[in-house]
Amino acid sequence: MDTPPIEYGIVSTRIDAETLDLLDRYLLFVNKREPGLNAKMSTVVRMLIVRGLDLVQKEHGPLPHSPKKRRVGSPSGARRVHDDD
Repeated sequence: MDTPPIEYGIVSTRIDAETLDLLDRYLLFVNKREPGLNAKMSTVVRMLIVRGLDLVQKEHGPLPHSPKKRRVGSPSGARRVHDDD
């Protein structure tokens, strides 16, 4: 059975030097802990965002849906979607 393509959104942000240093150190930690993984910075940033959001939801319950529309990119290009699509 074919797996449907995963859609991704792009988030751009500025990160201070101290946080960037911590991200670099975490990237090194992950790659040493999991030989052969060869994670990239974007991978560890996604991992930390997911872990952080999971923690917030465990502490505060499910987050409400956003009424805003957002851009979602996919292998076939970006499209406008609504959060309850």
